[in-house]
Amino acid sequence: MFKIKYVGPRPTINQHGIFYKNGKEDKYLYLMDAIEILISIDHDYSNIKSYSYILDDEKLSEKKIHTILQKYDTELEKHVIAEEENYETKIQNEIQAIKDIEALTQIEKEVWIENIKIMKKYRIQRAKNKIYYMHCIEDIKKIIR
Repeated sequence: MFKIKYVGPRPTINQHGIFYKNGKEDKYLYLMDAIEILISIDHDYSNIKSYSYILDDEKLSEKKIHTILQKYDTELEKHVIAEEENYETKIQNEIQAIKDIEALTQIEKEVWIENIKIMKKYRIQRAKNKIYYMHCIEDIKKIIR
């Protein structure tokens, strides 16, 4: 099972350090609301014409999130693995691109690459959270259609 957890805003990483962008929050925050919407609209209205759903302020457990999302996409974990591997490749390509920048000194390149390595788990977790969020949005779109 995959870990879904909040990590924080999007980082900007370069040879000068690691900075966080205001306004670029982790999709984990939106995932809870998206799941609440998904649950509330996935109702059979043919028998009961009126339906109400009380949005819950409690955070859903990781297990509950998986259960809900896998109901709509049985291959969700397979998609997450593939997209995580793509993100790993993206990071490796980023490191290679930095190595190829001629305008930087060797020390600047090493610092930048080390900053990327330090933030790797953080960035991968943000990517996973976004993957789950985007799949939830796709499920909402399917139900609406």
